[in-house]
Amino acid sequence: MRKANGTWALRGSELKHLARSVHRLRLPLPWLLLLLCCSVFSVASARPAPFAMRISCGARENVITKPSNTTWFKDFDYSGGIPFNATSPSFITPPLDTLRYFPLSSGPENCYMINRVPHGHYVIRIFFGSIALPNYETEPLFDISVEGTQITSLKSGWSTHDDQVFSEALVYLRDGSVSICFHSTGHGDPAILAIEILQIDERAYQFSQQVSEGIILRTAKRLSCGVEDAKFGVDYNGDQWGGDRFWNYIMTFGQIADTRRSTQGTIKQASSPPNFYPAALYKQAIVSIDSQLDLEYTLDVDPNRNYSIWLHFAEIDASITGVGQRVFDILINGDTLFEDVDVIKLSGDRYAALVLNTTVAVSGRTLTITLHPKQGGAIINAIEIFEKTLGLPVRLGWNGDPCVPQQHPWSGADCQFDRTSNKWVIDGLALDNQGLKGFLPNDISKLRHLQSINLSGNSMQGSIPSSLGKITSLEVLDLSFNSLNGSIPETLGQLTSLQTLNVNSNSLSGKVPAALGGRLLHRASFNFTDNHGLCGIPGLPTCGPHLTAGAKIGIGFGVLAAFLLLVIGSICCWKRRQNILRVQQIAARTLRGAKAKTNFPAPIPSGISLDLNAPSATHWASHSGRLVEFLHTGVLNDMGGDGATTDTPPLMARREPQQTPVGVAGNAPAGGSNDTVPEGSGFGSTALFLGLVRRGLPIDLNEPPPMWL
Repeated sequence: MRKANGTWALRGSELKHLARSVHRLRLPLPWLLLLLCCSVFSVASARPAPFAMRISCGARENVITKPSNTTWFKDFDYSGGIPFNATSPSFITPPLDTLRYFPLSSGPENCYMINRVPHGHYVIRIFFGSIALPNYETEPLFDISVEGTQITSLKSGWSTHDDQVFSEALVYLRDGSVSICFHSTGHGDPAILAIEILQIDERAYQFSQQVSEGIILRTAKRLSCGVEDAKFGVDYNGDQWGGDRFWNYIMTFGQIADTRRSTQGTIKQASSPPNFYPAALYKQAIVSIDSQLDLEYTLDVDPNRNYSIWLHFAEIDASITGVGQRVFDILINGDTLFEDVDVIKLSGDRYAALVLNTTVAVSGRTLTITLHPKQGGAIINAIEIFEKTLGLPVRLGWNGDPCVPQQHPWSGADCQFDRTSNKWVIDGLALDNQGLKGFLPNDISKLRHLQSINLSGNSMQGSIPSSLGKITSLEVLDLSFNSLNGSIPETLGQLTSLQTLNVNSNSLSGKVPAALGGRLLHRASFNFTDNHGLCGIPGLPTCGPHLTAGAKIGIGFGVLAAFLLLVIGSICCWKRRQNILRVQQIAARTLRGAKAKTNFPAPIPSGISLDLNAPSATHWASHSGRLVEFLHTGVLNDMGGDGATTDTPPLMARREPQQTPVGVAGNAPAGGSNDTVPEGSGFGSTALFLGLVRRGLPIDLNEPPPMWL
């Protein structure tokens, strides 16, 4: 069957074969017609093969490699450079005999410009090679860019690691062509063995034309867990739309608590669009044999980048038969991103594929994936990690060295030779009207030789970094027509060489630094207009009362300190009140006990007021210990200064006719009614106190105690 003029048609041989088959079946005519229609429809609805282009660099004829019978096209008219014989650094590289290398003198011709590539989503894979010459540097170091965006910078030792002998990126191509360029870093000439451009599903890895515009996914790591060798997708019998991915292997995470598991059973829910993962990928796994220990994998990464992580699971362990028997959390750099992962529950069955995806921002130089068991240990079948790269416009050509060779500097970057350091330095950035987005980083001050910065007419956001004040040689700063906010840093006033400052048409606010305002008198050209919040210099509104950032911080600390003092004071008052209430409760219990032990004929009158909060209460309380001792033992020691009854004041004498016996067992005379206290007994003050209580006389502890107490 072939497609002609947009329709499907059967060839003559196919018609004859179909007729013979129908004759043998001997079916009624209606059934035969239905069978014919179904056959034609099934063939017509079959998905066409994806676009694939494989180039053998330096080859003069097409090459077919075994055992897969893969065709590699010669690279005539694709590029410049020099063809040469090659040596393959790894067994995973295609078995090709030639390469193309690019001396530094080749200049801009160090690129492959490939046209007639259909619009769509592609995996682009570049294999590196070594020139087959004795005493030739076998491991050149260089950078690789796709569509103007750097995807790889080769590091020393790449030829000894299987997954580093090629670079891979996922790119969305919209204009029918692709540019792949190589940039020397001064350590040998770039040497390329082969290039693959393989179409994949447009929705693969959550890509779409809208989402992926300007985004490139660079493959940082792809691992098949629990296997003993590396494989490509074709070795797994993977679907062509999967992009023939390369899966490196890992047998263990280096922990004593993990082991390998495998199965020969059928894996459900694999090989399905849009990613078309091969089912064989899920037939091996690494599992933890100790439910208390984590499975952990760490990868060295570039800092301050976003990484897309894809984790693959299938419950192939025969000991796990149902939901809830294996549950674990997934952490990325210590942060829990997937909680209570139950593979059977999420996939719907045993031996069913499950894929979890997340994107994380990594500020450090390592990315650590941790599987923390909560029930029955953890399991994992495969890992994919992609670095998200924001694509640069091809016109910038920012790859390799920005200043060398001098004939091909970066677009928008001006260079000059610094005789002091004997090096080339960047002294100007001219990136106006380039459609740039994002924030101005503080690290821009590391370009300390800059004399001119022009970022006008873009979509820059955020504040103006104060670190610009460290570029003492800066003469021109143009940040106009952006979306910058915040205030103008005071540090810009330190730029004594600054002659032109344009920050107009932004959203800046606050007072213009006085040092900048004074510079206007010295023939400097400053433009602060169209910033509704700026004030403080002629031509701008007058600033109202305002506080500096330091003053605002000081007020904030003051309010916080006052609040803390208020809280501490409230706690202290509350504790003091609790102590007072506790003393009152103890005193009340003591008086009730005293009544029971002293056989008072009547209860303590209710008119007695014991206010321990009064200033004089402490004097009354000074006798409480001995009073309690007396009430419980019947023996009263010296009350501290009462002395003998001969010192009793006249008040006691005047009340003597009304006195009655205290009646404390073991202390009063045997049968008398005389309440006179024996001299030297130390009983005077307390006896009087009890006498007053007995007679119902009021005792107000808010008043100072009588002199005779």
